Amino acid sequence: MLDIDFETPEEGIEKLKSAVKTRNQMGGAMYWNICEDDCLRLADKLTAQGVDKDLIASIGGWTRRR
Repeated sequence: MLDIDFETPEEGIEKLKSAVKTRNQMGGAMYWNICEDDCLRLADKLTAQGVDKDLIASIGGWTRRR
């Protein structure tokens, strides 16, 4: 549903911010969950590229377990 492809980590961070904004505007639980799945896949790709997990969690509104 959302564009989760990116070339650089910086581009990926901007796409995550945009995806989270879209997710937060969704009215129904089903649509919110679909967007959340895309946000999490994007976050996984960013983590694999070495982006700080705390930064990703703060953008997504997720708490990190340590």
